[in-house]
Amino acid sequence: MPENEGVKLPDGLFNQAKPQPTNGEAKDEKKEKVQEKPAQKSKDTKETETGIDSFIKSLELAYDETLVNDALEHIHVKLATGEEVTLGQYENLIMYKVIQYIKLGVGWKVTQMMRDQDKQGTVDKTALKWILKEMAEKELMYGLKPIEHVIPLDKNVYVGINGRKYFARNTGQTYSVEYQIKKDGNEDNVWDIDCILTVIDKEGNKSVYVGQGHASPSNVYRKDWIKDMAYKRSLADALESAFPIGASYEKAPMIQDFEESRMPPDQKPELASNAESL
Repeated sequence: MPENEGVKLPDGLFNQAKPQPTNGEAKDEKKEKVQEKPAQKSKDTKETETGIDSFIKSLELAYDETLVNDALEHIHVKLATGEEVTLGQYENLIMYKVIQYIKLGVGWKVTQMMRDQDKQGTVDKTALKWILKEMAEKELMYGLKPIEHVIPLDKNVYVGINGRKYFARNTGQTYSVEYQIKKDGNEDNVWDIDCILTVIDKEGNKSVYVGQGHASPSNVYRKDWIKDMAYKRSLADALESAFPIGASYEKAPMIQDFEESRMPPDQKPELASNAESL
């Protein structure tokens, strides 16, 4: 797809409710609506509702909406800011964030990235809504920013190295890193690196995590980056184990190849060959 081609969000991504009339407006409109016929739902809407109703009935699911709403008021969620909100408020904050993403262009950027990752150059509308919702949750719960810390990957979200390091700092955790070369690739350019990540939490408790990084000509886009990518993948694996707040490391090689393919030829990937680089 040409780089200068515009990327549009799918039409009708979110249906926003119309503002409710004030009491005065409601009284004025009541007379007019007496003679109006109820708005007829479209055939597609009827079929969708029938399908959903049938599906719910097939699962033998039922619930009392009043009881659910009452329960939501007693369930609290702690946000990255330290503030506690009810579950109902939290769900509304997610929708608010998603709408802001669309207004501010994040939705456009996510759509563009999803289209670049898709072999057919298409975007699944349901997957897009899911990804924006997941990004909103990552921001509310962990303070992670979309695109900067969290990006779309294979119809899911991936928290990059920067996002996990940001989360560690934001939660008062310190860490150090060491690397061990398990397979030297000087001859065949196949590298296996272990990353030993030592994490100390706010209470002074120490935990050790070992990440594994494998890189070879068969799974790295740029052949002159293979050694560096082995280090990076081992660090990503260790950080994912220490801070499991996103897609698993199994997805990491795919997104790294995606990042590499978009980099200018003279730019190298983020390196992490020693503790100072963290």
